[in-house]
Amino acid sequence: RRVVRAAVRRTPGRCPRLLAAMLDPADPTYREIAGELGISQGSLGPMRSRCLGCLRRMLAAEVPAPHPRGRVR
Repeated sequence: RRVVRAAVRRTPGRCPRLLAAMLDPADPTYREIAGELGISQGSLGPMRSRCLGCLRRMLAAEVPAPHPRGRVR
């Protein structure tokens, strides 16, 4: 969790606030998150995808991939 939260803080633009809201235990709605960020709900989906993609790339560079399970073909 610490690695994920540290990576979230390093994401660009509004991504840290968006991703922090998504990780919030209070589980805010898209409407609440959009209001907090000052954007429309329609903009939230594409922004979420970009931020998650950025986070995924950052974590892939930091965390080694698990070994595949099962037989190698």
